[in-house]
Amino acid sequence: MHTLKNITVSNVRRFASDVSIPVSRQATIILAPNGTGKTALFEAIELALTGRVARLDKDIFALVKDGTSSAAVELDFGEFQQKALATSNGETRWNPSLELNGSAQPSDISYLLRLTHLLDQRDKDWFVQKEAKTAGDQLTKLPIGQEAQKLAELIPKLRNPIKRMLADKQLELDNNTIKLDQWDELIEKREQAQESAGAQNLTLDKLVEALTPYLDDTPKIESIERLSSLHNICLSNNSDKLEKAKHLLIGLTSLEETCNKFTQTKKNQTALVEKEANLQHEKNSIKLVKDNTLSQLHSIEKDINEIVTILNSRLLELRNIEKITTYIEKEEETKNQIILKLETLKNLERTVEEASKKISKLNSDLMQHKQFEARIKDFKERQQQLSKAKDSLSLWSKQIDLMRKVEKELPTIHADLKQLQEEIQRLELKAKKVKREADDTKIHVASLQKSSDQVRTAVAEIAANIAGKEGDCPVCGEQHGIKELERRIKIKMEGLDPKLQLLIEKEALLAQQEATLRVEFDSLIHKQSQLQSLISAKENTLKQCQISIDSYRLDPLFESQEFEGAKKTIVKIDNELKNKEQQLSHEALLLPAKPSAEELTEAKQSLEDIQTQSSDHRKFIFTSQEEVKDLQHNLEKLRADTREGANKESVSLEISQLKALIEEKKSTKQELQLCSESEAQSLRTLDDQISSTQIELKRIEAICHELINMWRMQNFDGEPNPEALRHEIDKLQCEIKELTTTNSILDDLRIKIAHYQGALTLKSVQQEIAEHTSGISEEAHRIKLVSELTSTQQELDSIQEKEKALNTLSDELKKEIEQIQTKITSIQPLWQSLLTRVVRESRFSQTALQFERKYNKPHATVSVPISNSPVNASKVASEAQKTDLQLTFLLSMALTNPWSSWRALLLDDPTQHHDLVHASAIFDVLRDYILEYKFQLLMTTHDPVQANFFRRKLENDGIDVAIVNLVPYSDGVRARHNIYHPDL
Repeated sequence: MHTLKNITVSNVRRFASDVSIPVSRQATIILAPNGTGKTALFEAIELALTGRVARLDKDIFALVKDGTSSAAVELDFGEFQQKALATSNGETRWNPSLELNGSAQPSDISYLLRLTHLLDQRDKDWFVQKEAKTAGDQLTKLPIGQEAQKLAELIPKLRNPIKRMLADKQLELDNNTIKLDQWDELIEKREQAQESAGAQNLTLDKLVEALTPYLDDTPKIESIERLSSLHNICLSNNSDKLEKAKHLLIGLTSLEETCNKFTQTKKNQTALVEKEANLQHEKNSIKLVKDNTLSQLHSIEKDINEIVTILNSRLLELRNIEKITTYIEKEEETKNQIILKLETLKNLERTVEEASKKISKLNSDLMQHKQFEARIKDFKERQQQLSKAKDSLSLWSKQIDLMRKVEKELPTIHADLKQLQEEIQRLELKAKKVKREADDTKIHVASLQKSSDQVRTAVAEIAANIAGKEGDCPVCGEQHGIKELERRIKIKMEGLDPKLQLLIEKEALLAQQEATLRVEFDSLIHKQSQLQSLISAKENTLKQCQISIDSYRLDPLFESQEFEGAKKTIVKIDNELKNKEQQLSHEALLLPAKPSAEELTEAKQSLEDIQTQSSDHRKFIFTSQEEVKDLQHNLEKLRADTREGANKESVSLEISQLKALIEEKKSTKQELQLCSESEAQSLRTLDDQISSTQIELKRIEAICHELINMWRMQNFDGEPNPEALRHEIDKLQCEIKELTTTNSILDDLRIKIAHYQGALTLKSVQQEIAEHTSGISEEAHRIKLVSELTSTQQELDSIQEKEKALNTLSDELKKEIEQIQTKITSIQPLWQSLLTRVVRESRFSQTALQFERKYNKPHATVSVPISNSPVNASKVASEAQKTDLQLTFLLSMALTNPWSSWRALLLDDPTQHHDLVHASAIFDVLRDYILEYKFQLLMTTHDPVQANFFRRKLENDGIDVAIVNLVPYSDGVRARHNIYHPDL
């Protein structure tokens, strides 16, 4: 396995040239604010690995920094380097790495990189976001079973040519088979013609002469086909006549029994007619008796109905008499109740009037108290306003005094400020004069000092160049040594220029004067500032006092008056309130006692109760009056329906007599009904006998009619006659004998015609065989046909074997592809376990990967269960959840489907949508991949908190961590890095 050691980028978007980024062997965290170049760095890595940048597509020049001609990237793996270069013209220089890519195709590396290595920030190219067909295509680019996938795609292209070859060869085989079958049919047809030709010497004229007696006319016959057709017609006509005659003979023979049956049926018909007449006579006699009985029965029923009508009227009259008695009693009782209720109602109305007066009195007293309380409230509010106004007036007076005091102080302060400003101007002029004099002196001193320094330098150089061992001075000739010489030179130099000394002293004096003046000037400026602040404060005080006075003047009682007017108004209002207080005290003594709320409520409730009782009594009286009216109306109706002078006893006696008469009539009616039923039964019996007789007559008539029809169907007239039948049978038997003889002659002639046709057919078939053989023997021709058929069959079998082999290969490829799909989808348990660790929502731990072939194309979908139905995961996931889905899928694929010798995870800000708690779960998974599976991690982030948190987490487990900061400089972005060694 290879490990990345260093990344070098040059002029990649915002990066400077030759930017070197050392990479840790385990984990490298690239920390930079958004927009600094994190994504550009990963695009450069993608360019080095794949030779293209998927996001830029053909616009690869967008990777090149402005103002430069090309961008370069180099990945250093120690043993080898992987490089790529992109120009501003959109050209790319890149060679695929055999060390990294293994057996993967260069065109597939970009897709494979996103399946197992690279997590973009943009989710457009994520596997979990892809359509099913695009996602399936990406999975097929994995090295496992790639040859099988390509072969499976080629098989449909091979099937069509094989199908066309099979169809063409099958058509050729069918044509050869038809040719051989046609040849065999010709040989068989010749043999049949030889058998049917016979050895007779027949001619067409002889055959025509033999057939002519049996033709209806004598047409001209020039061919055997015409002769055969006419012979068939003659034979068919004769056979039809023979069959018809035989059928007619059978029918006539059956008529003998018909004649006998017809005679017996006629006798039975005569006997039944006599029986029907006797039964009809008996029926008419019984019917007359029954009609008389029914007449008596109708008369009795009429009498009973009349009596019942009278009885019902008497019963109704009796009920009316009873109702009249009841209504009279109820009317009297209701009237008495109305009188009692009226008396009670009068008492209640008096009570209501008294209660209403009491409530009015209570309301009046309560209203007086409320009005008095309102006046008291107004009085107190007026007192409060007066108290507030007095306070405002007092403050107003204080503000006036303060304003007068400040106005008196301000002129004095202004005069002091003016005097101070004059002093400052005078001092400023004096300071400027001293400064100019000091500057001139300083320039003069500097000039003299320069000359003096030059002299001193020359003397010092002379002194320095005097040898220490020389005893005599070269100037004075004395032996005094170097130190004495230096002392003497110094004394001479100090007295060399007295004017310079004076100027230096003057310069110091002027500097002291300037400092003194500056201190004095600063003191005066400070005093000026204090006086100005004091003036500003005093003026502020005046403004505040005026604002306060204006606010006091706005008091409603002052009516915007001046201080004296407001003071008089306050005194006046105070006197008015004192008088008002005395008046209210006097009125309070005259007020009646204030009714309580309970007393008023009790009075109202009592009035309501009495009013309710009065209303109930009125309703009862009204209802009772209506009831009396209804009773009187009903009494009038009942009396109108009752006979005058009728009473209960007389009506009851009359009812008893009517009931007895009805019972007597009913007894007579019952006897007549029994007689009528007996007569009806007799009539029904006779009707049944007559009906059965008539049915039998109809049946016999039908038999006779049928027998007559059978007789007439044989072309006989009248009714069946045995003598006429015998004559017709003899005549028909002679005709059948003649037709049988003719039929035998025509059969012999048919055989002769067939022999003649066989001879003609033999000649024709022989000519056709000669045309097919084309000069070779019949056996050689058949061998040739069989050889062509066998050759075609062998070629067809060969093609079918190839098709079978192709189908077998296709089936085996399908099995292998299914195994590949099973292997790819086997990441699901690992993926789900990673999701359980990373995603909080439980439904995403059930994420499913389905990989299958539809219409011979790979399809892959990622789904989660929603209400027991699978839904595309990207449709329900948040941005953070989609990132987690893609990251865990990438981790699962990287572990289960390795294709590159570089086990690396290139993650572009994978926790940009996560808080620290959620990011911690992702960091735990990445740590496990680094420790347990030896993956090399390159991760970018914009969050320093997350970067350092992840670093500490990795350090705690002994992982080498490098944090690389991308820092913008004047020439572009450069890398500043720190390598952390947890062992140290």
